[in-house]
Amino acid sequence: MTRHRSWKKKLSLSFVTLVLAATIAWTVSAVVRTNELYDGVKGGWRGWSGNVHGSDAELGLRLVPGGSGAETFPIGPDVKSRIDAAGFRVPFDAPPATRMRRPIVLALGCSFTYGAACAAEDTFAWKVAEDLDGTALNAGICSAGAAQMLILAERLIPEHKPDVVLVQYAPWLLDRSTNPFAPTNMGLIPSPWFVRTQDGIAVHPPAFDTLAFDLPIAHYKETPRGFADFMGFFFRVGLPLLWHDDRHLLALRTELAFGARPPAATMDEIAAEVWPRIAELCREHGARMVVVWFEGRKPETGWDLPPILVQLEAQGVPIARATQRLLERLTVVTRQGWLDAYAHMRGDPPVCVDAHPNERAHAIVAEEILRALGSGE
Repeated sequence: MTRHRSWKKKLSLSFVTLVLAATIAWTVSAVVRTNELYDGVKGGWRGWSGNVHGSDAELGLRLVPGGSGAETFPIGPDVKSRIDAAGFRVPFDAPPATRMRRPIVLALGCSFTYGAACAAEDTFAWKVAEDLDGTALNAGICSAGAAQMLILAERLIPEHKPDVVLVQYAPWLLDRSTNPFAPTNMGLIPSPWFVRTQDGIAVHPPAFDTLAFDLPIAHYKETPRGFADFMGFFFRVGLPLLWHDDRHLLALRTELAFGARPPAATMDEIAAEVWPRIAELCREHGARMVVVWFEGRKPETGWDLPPILVQLEAQGVPIARATQRLLERLTVVTRQGWLDAYAHMRGDPPVCVDAHPNERAHAIVAEEILRALGSGE
């Protein structure tokens, strides 16, 4: 009996010791990771202020109707952003629209479509609509993937019945839709992703709600650095964010490891599902679809048209070759030449603060879209 009690006591002590050690280890890790976040915010955080983006049970993240704020940069002024009551990006100082003027141009995509680091009126979506004397409905979402694009297409095309739908295509849109999380600078933002089912592939909803939009992160960009300030950041931002993200991430990884959630679809399967489905929606509702094709790394001899775009082009869907046209306009075809021409450069000497397409790049892409539509020269 004494030996049995001794064994139980040792087991209990071992368990308490293990829990205590794990707690200490996690707390130390949380302090270290919070310090990295804190340094990022204090060192010129490339992020957001205001309430442009928010969490969404279906999209993971969305544009907040009526929201406003700004993109923040380590050098130079912030870039203001505003979302109208319907959830589309509009110029910051634009008056509320009384009605939509046709042709209506709906744009679906990621930050390239949203126009990261650019004013709304400098984006290709706005410029195309302006050239057509119509209305731009810019539904691009920063960090979005193909899954969000399909969800929005199924929601917005029947509702607004646009005349033209600009649908971004890029390899990273496919890659993001195999991943349960969006690429972000601060915290985890669960996203919808495609999974295999018995009936093919389907959109899996976000694994959990994010906490990143509910914390006063941007507040600490303006406060003076110091111990008290760091402790405030730790208890108001770091601790709740990391505790929320770590426990949900552990649960998700456990479920995936034990097959409790279906496996991710392949990029080819996603491509074959998303763009043809959006094309079908456009046909059903009388819209003309234009694929705005962006690529990543520059090869030595251009790109082959992706198979799904070959298929769509054969069906009469115009393809705007955005990256190819940008390359053709370069005088110095190097990585630095690209950044100098098309990235957001600030400071003296100029440095790249954001590699997204700048105003000049958006103007060229808009020209290419109009060419594909048959409205340009």
